[in-house]
Amino acid sequence: MPVLSHRVSSVPNPTQPFPDGLVVAGPRVAVQLEVPGALAKQLAAAGAPVPAPVTGYGLVDTGATRSAIDQSAVSRLSLQPVGVVTLGTAAGPSQHALYPLKVVLPQMTYTIEFGSVTGCNLSGMNLVMLIGRDVLRLGLFHYDGVSGAYALAI
Repeated sequence: MPVLSHRVSSVPNPTQPFPDGLVVAGPRVAVQLEVPGALAKQLAAAGAPVPAPVTGYGLVDTGATRSAIDQSAVSRLSLQPVGVVTLGTAAGPSQHALYPLKVVLPQMTYTIEFGSVTGCNLSGMNLVMLIGRDVLRLGLFHYDGVSGAYALAI
């Protein structure tokens, strides 16, 4: 089971625990978003270019039932919707398109092929993905607020 363990440290003294850093930044994981494998094969067979992967950070979001990607990543990957879902949000229910997606967690050498993730607006958060409970159900997530550390094992 690949494990990612990270401690958020303070800038002045990186050897000291810094719980506030975890509060501010949250548990972020490097992600690489790609078109699903089957779609990449179809595009290549047709002589069409396969969009370049989108790299960035995903925030582990225990409040999200399903994972979500930023609309800018949807556009850059030229993903087409495969459905619509109504989600309960802090602002009330809202409809969101669903997209197929391949996600690589490079620090863990782990790949997930999603039948669908939610498209959403993550602008201003410096994120390309929210990592929801659909991923967390695959393993173990530990959030240690006292030491400012977290671990994800899938």
